[in-house]
Amino acid sequence: QRTTVGHLLETRLLIEPELARLAAGRSSPDEIAAMERLLEDMAHMLEQPTTFIHADRDFHLLIADAARNPVLELLMGSILEMTTRLRLLLTENAPNTIYHSHLLHTEVWQAIVDRKPAEASDAMRRHITGVRLDVERLARQGIMEPLDWPLD
Repeated sequence: QRTTVGHLLETRLLIEPELARLAAGRSSPDEIAAMERLLEDMAHMLEQPTTFIHADRDFHLLIADAARNPVLELLMGSILEMTTRLRLLLTENAPNTIYHSHLLHTEVWQAIVDRKPAEASDAMRRHITGVRLDVERLARQGIMEPLDWPLD
């Protein structure tokens, strides 16, 4: 069976809310500060899709690292590598995606700062669900391939 966009988004929805939940309980002050700096940098990249998606990847990897589970961190790195093209297509074709993404990243970060695991998980779930809805909307408009689009 070929790996599709839908498979990757389904996997992200299973893994990333849990990573955010774990990070809310396990992250160090230095990791939280690194996330904050990256969010501040990303605020200046909202009109630069290519630059933004690399910072987006780094933000998600910081959360994975802060979760303190090397297996999940490795999986997250692989998943984000596989979705680079998808994330670039999204940000180029749906500019509001970047703004919404940055807003939800900030909500995830704030929940991590506040040590609220359930809120961190919920914000991440809303973020990944929003990405999936954006892909579905762009596919209906003929701008992107549907969720069953193979990645290889």
